[in-house]
Amino acid sequence: MNCPKCKGYHLKPQKLDNGLVALSCDNCNGALLSIVQFIQWRATQKSSDVQSSGICEIDETSQLLHCLKCAGFMTKYKISNQTHNRLDLCFRCYETWIDSGEWQLLQQLDLYQRLDDIFSDQWQNHLLHNPNPDIENTIRAQPLSTPNKSKKCLTTNKVATYFLDSLYVPSDSTLFHVSISGLG
Repeated sequence: MNCPKCKGYHLKPQKLDNGLVALSCDNCNGALLSIVQFIQWRATQKSSDVQSSGICEIDETSQLLHCLKCAGFMTKYKISNQTHNRLDLCFRCYETWIDSGEWQLLQQLDLYQRLDDIFSDQWQNHLLHNPNPDIENTIRAQPLSTPNKSKKCLTTNKVATYFLDSLYVPSDSTLFHVSISGLG
C-alpha cells in the first residue's frame, strides 16, 4: 500500500507505541492504524504504559485523503479544541490516518487511549458546542469505551458532517450540504 498523502511511498509496519503497530510512511512519517487493532491494544494497556517521546513537530494534512482499502474519502475529525489537528477516518473500513506527530499530541493531551471516542458523534458535538478547552475535561473524565460495546461512529449519511467547522452556521448549527465531487 502506498501513502495516501505522499502517493509514491510504500507503507511499512512500524511500532507506534508499546505493542501497537501501524503502517507508516518513511517520507512524511504518517501512519495508517486499524481502529479494531487499536481497541485490542487498548484493552491490554494500563494508564501508566504511555511512552510519550516529548515535544515533536506535528504535521496536519489539509487535503482530503482516500482510504487505502476502499478508495473512499476519509472524514476529518477534530481532536480537541486545544489544537487545529484532525484525524482522518474511513468509517467504512475503520482505518485512521495519523499525521506525523499526532500520536504524540494525543499522548500529550491524554487522549491516546480515546481514539474511538474522538470519532463519536458525542465527542464531535461536544467540541462544536463547547469551544472552551477547559470543558473538554468533562468528557475526558467519562469512562473509556469498552472493547465489547459497539461504539456508533458517523453513519454514511453524515460523511461530511465534521469535515470542516465551516460546514456549520454557528448561530443555529444548521448543516450546509457541500459537494466534494471536484476535489481530488
